[in-house]
Amino acid sequence: MNLQATPAADPNTPRGFMVLHSNRLEDLRDLLVNYVAAHPLSPLEPEVILLQSNGMKHWLELALADDSALGICAATQMALPSGYLWQMYRAVLGPDAVPEHMPFDKAALLWRLVRLLPALCAANPVYAPLQRYLSGDNPARKLYQLAEQVADVLDAYQSYRADWLADWAQGLDQLRGPLGAPLVLPPEHAWQAQLWRDIRKDVGPARAEASRASVHERFLAALADQVNSETDSKPRLPGLPRRLMVFGISSLPMQAVQALAALGQVCQVMLLVQNPCQYFWGDIVEGHAALRAQVRRRQQGKPQASEAKAMLPAAPAQPLLASWGKQGRDYLHLLDGFDEPERYRAHWSRVDVFVDPAPPDAPSDEKASQLAQLQSAIFNLSPPPQQPQLQADDGSLMFVTAHSAQRELEVLHDRLLAWLDVDPALQPREVMVMVPDMPAFAPHIHAVFGRFSPGQPRYIPYSVADTTPRQSPLVQALEQLLNLPNARLSLADWLGLFEVAAVRERFGLDEAAVRQVQQWLAAAGVRWGLDATHRLSWGLPDGALGLEQNTWAFGLRRLLLGYALGNVVGSAARSAVGSAVGSAVGSAVGTNAGLDAFGESVASPASQPDSESPSSTIWCDTLAQPALSGLDAPLAAGLLNWIAAIEQTLPMLQLEQTPNQWGQTLQALVERFFAPADDADARAIERLLAPLEVWLQACAEAALDTPLLLEVVREHWLANIAESGLQQRFFGGGVQFGTLMPMRSIPFKVIGLLGMNDGAYPRVQAPRDFDLMASSWRAGDRSRREDDRYLFLEALLSARQKLYISWQGHSAADNSVRPPSVLVAQLLDVVNASWVPARVPQAQPLQPFSEAYFEAGSAFQTFDADWASIRPLALIDKAPVAIEKISNQPIDTTDAGGDGAAAPPSSLTLGDLQRLLRQPVDVFFRNRLQVEFDALEALEQEDEPFALNHLQQHQAGAALLQADANAAALRSLRAAGSLPLAGFGTRLADALMNKAQTVLEARAPWLQRYPQALAALPVALTLPNASPSPSPSPSPSPSPVPVPVPVPVPVPVPVPVPVPGPGPGPGPATAPSLEGQTVPTLTGTLTGIWSQGSDASAPCLQLAERTGAVLQGKGASSVARLHVLVGLWVRHLAACASGLHMTSVQLGVDGEVVLQPMRADAASAALGKLLQAYAGAWAQPLPVACKTAWAYLLAERQNQALVAAGKPAKDPHEAAREAFEGGQRGGELAESAYLQRAFVSYDGLADALPHWAQVLYGDLLAHIDASAEVSP
Repeated sequence: MNLQATPAADPNTPRGFMVLHSNRLEDLRDLLVNYVAAHPLSPLEPEVILLQSNGMKHWLELALADDSALGICAATQMALPSGYLWQMYRAVLGPDAVPEHMPFDKAALLWRLVRLLPALCAANPVYAPLQRYLSGDNPARKLYQLAEQVADVLDAYQSYRADWLADWAQGLDQLRGPLGAPLVLPPEHAWQAQLWRDIRKDVGPARAEASRASVHERFLAALADQVNSETDSKPRLPGLPRRLMVFGISSLPMQAVQALAALGQVCQVMLLVQNPCQYFWGDIVEGHAALRAQVRRRQQGKPQASEAKAMLPAAPAQPLLASWGKQGRDYLHLLDGFDEPERYRAHWSRVDVFVDPAPPDAPSDEKASQLAQLQSAIFNLSPPPQQPQLQADDGSLMFVTAHSAQRELEVLHDRLLAWLDVDPALQPREVMVMVPDMPAFAPHIHAVFGRFSPGQPRYIPYSVADTTPRQSPLVQALEQLLNLPNARLSLADWLGLFEVAAVRERFGLDEAAVRQVQQWLAAAGVRWGLDATHRLSWGLPDGALGLEQNTWAFGLRRLLLGYALGNVVGSAARSAVGSAVGSAVGSAVGTNAGLDAFGESVASPASQPDSESPSSTIWCDTLAQPALSGLDAPLAAGLLNWIAAIEQTLPMLQLEQTPNQWGQTLQALVERFFAPADDADARAIERLLAPLEVWLQACAEAALDTPLLLEVVREHWLANIAESGLQQRFFGGGVQFGTLMPMRSIPFKVIGLLGMNDGAYPRVQAPRDFDLMASSWRAGDRSRREDDRYLFLEALLSARQKLYISWQGHSAADNSVRPPSVLVAQLLDVVNASWVPARVPQAQPLQPFSEAYFEAGSAFQTFDADWASIRPLALIDKAPVAIEKISNQPIDTTDAGGDGAAAPPSSLTLGDLQRLLRQPVDVFFRNRLQVEFDALEALEQEDEPFALNHLQQHQAGAALLQADANAAALRSLRAAGSLPLAGFGTRLADALMNKAQTVLEARAPWLQRYPQALAALPVALTLPNASPSPSPSPSPSPSPVPVPVPVPVPVPVPVPVPVPGPGPGPGPATAPSLEGQTVPTLTGTLTGIWSQGSDASAPCLQLAERTGAVLQGKGASSVARLHVLVGLWVRHLAACASGLHMTSVQLGVDGEVVLQPMRADAASAALGKLLQAYAGAWAQPLPVACKTAWAYLLAERQNQALVAAGKPAKDPHEAAREAFEGGQRGGELAESAYLQRAFVSYDGLADALPHWAQVLYGDLLAHIDASAEVSP
């Protein structure tokens, strides 16, 4: 095929309006490049090309740069039609007659309406419909939104209904039909004609004719006069191009086509148009369109064809072209009315470039694909065959359904890997994927394609276009700042701002510094509000007690006082009270200290004498927070500068200001909070300010100087930041993702259409109630529905090898069927009418790890070897072929619970065993996998305390106990912001003090018996072989205190470790082998030790205290709370195993629990059993929970009493289920995210629970019972 144009006979470029057709966009591109090369303009003369999308612009730029025939291609101007035509208006009519910025431009018209509408609505009853809308709440925002909608409609009238505006300007309240016949303007819309006249009056007579409609008419008249007064040999008007090309635009308004045709009288105008069919198809209509047109003619009283003729079916036509091609058909018909082939036919060998995708004379060994045959049927206007033809699926047309957008992307990623593997010639840059809603799909695209880095086997380069600037972190930070008057200024608000690099750069903080300052602020008790005054603006009562508590001012005073006092704070701030209060945040995020605090009591601090009173850290009712040191001054300065910036900005944002004042305020805001961290940030900040400058120009054009509210300015500024033009990046390398947009269908080897759901595409855009164009359609009018239908046709025609279509065909909640887009359904109907067997969309499994991917002979394919590595070995053995196609790399099928599992640490602490007993599943998730489900929970607290949860009550009670419940300790709690405000805090403080006094009274008798406080005792144990031992019992006499020497001792094969299965039912009972491993060394420190003598050789006492309950039940039936005792139990075992004659006592508000001394061998055996259990918990989540196991053991013990009394026993699993699942408030399962991750319900651990309950807690229960029989 020869695309070279015939050289013109005239050496000058021939004038005329030329329309050149092709069914392939790349052929039009080659035609343009070849024509420019054959007929170059003067060296300094610009080549003007009009396009409608940035994707088309970049694609054409690559072609111009790639073609060697052009050599150096410079002075090429690519522009949008609307902006360039306005330049032509100014060139023809003169800059004095046509201003650079039109007073009737949409931007200026919007703010002119904001100024005019209130007065107009009040003065003229014709505006009653608008006045009704503006009345009521929030009139300022309603006014802006109404002005925006009206300006948009009037702007469309200027482009598509200029004759209406001309009539309205002359005082004629009427409309005109497509043929110019006058129509009655409905009375309820009479305000539109009057508003246009009022706008023209406000603009003034000197500029009233500067509307787009008026300028357009004068432009046409001026060019007509020029044509009548000159010949082709005369020079063209100055400022007009010699050649103007319009490339790849599939729809233009009538006004733009008229302007281009008029320019064709004085210069060369070439329209290169993609035409899907080589034949005339202007009379091809969809289904019953002809019958509907006949009905309309009858209703309007127009002449009609005979009824018999009207009811005859239409001649067979191409159904897809008829259904989807209305927009293109109307546009081509519009162009035909202006095309002048007689003026340019002599200069061309052909005026069209059509290529059949599946030529009938092609060699037999080059059989066309189904996709090419479908494109050829459209090209040749061929209807579907009478009988479907037998043809195997060649993969050129693919239909896939999934359950979610995430699964659509995961399936596409696997398909791309397969295609790239099969076809080495296919490159990622030759794949285009389009979606109807990019903001909804962009996170999933990055989640799937962004998982892999270059060099990894599954890495596919990709880029995402059409991500609006409003989605960038910088714009989101700006939006957060503009919302300051409505923000509570919580700690989360602060953190959200400092996640942006430009904000950190402005205040001199890096990411590590932000984390450090975040910890300071949380420890200082900052929750929300600048100060008491700021809180008053949120409706809190004036004069309320402690109104400034937990504000930024409150927290900063604590931090700065701690910095000022320096070492004076010293040990006092880190003493009993300071430590308990200051560690509240750290305890809540899952540290061992926090676990101990929640699960047990703290050791009595009386063995660590206070060198300083806690009250010495309080100055002017401010408790010093010892966080800052001398080297932290720059970080504190950044924090203080941020507070100062907020205090400067907030009052200004709360005022009504004129546009000029707002411009100064908002520019100052950007400078105050943002500093570029790199060149990209600098460009982004420039993009933030550019719409602000445009807005100020529009307000000046509209003469708007009335004060505006922030919400109006904010909404307009942020909306305009999101706008994009031809400068937005499109081709970013690799697989290109973009939005389904008109005139974006560039040819690619592979085109994917995702998200083709019913209702999502074609996209629905309800017309405005007052948009009169919706009920008076004309050729060239834009329609979202018709745009999307024609865009779908363009996408079908632009795919060269494969067309991949997917949608969410099943609900992820209940697997119910969801229909595809009506366009996909129509395409499937045509495909199944053309070929057999019928095409059935492939329904993908719900999860990427479904067993369907790993079954022998499976039609599903995945390259994700990670999922294969966790499949059961039996399944892998049954489907070796299915596994081999996942990856070329060998798959490690080592059982996760076997020898390949990581060994537990060689040294354990007492805290590790406490965690094992309190939360057994945490060992696997938190200690081995380092997973923190509840990380930073305390740091995300945004409210001041209204009540204290169990953990907070424990911490406050511990602070009082460690300070012997003195007034200074209570004052410190108040000054730390740990108590609720006003009377709520007073009542809670009284209650806490009473509980602390009760515990202190219970402590006194024990300290009388054990008066000597001992220093902290280190523990370092290596235990002997763990073997079944008798139940531990109290030791009748003290034992010597040997120093244990750590000696590695082999551990025998442990007891079986039941493993929970993946479902709700019990799993198999298997155990990791520990043979040959050594027992870890157990280390720790025992504190709070008291003695009857001068050292540890005498009988000793270990006290633990809490202001909460230590017993459950009432009276004689009360028993100890297991979760309270686990920490004391571990320390008790460690002390006794070390040879101490240790009595351990847990004190509480409701009583006490005493653990009598044990023999060293019994304690060592109990510890050895726990160490073995820890190895099992390290390998996999243990099917046991603390409170649940305790409920089971207590129920079993009660059954023994029932059987002894001759009564029927009860099922202990019922009590355990109640403890695990609970009622409305939830049981133990609801308290732990780790339990919820490992077990769905009690059924998941029911079978293994009896064994593990006995292993972990049986010794403790037996010892409690034995201790109860021995007098203290």
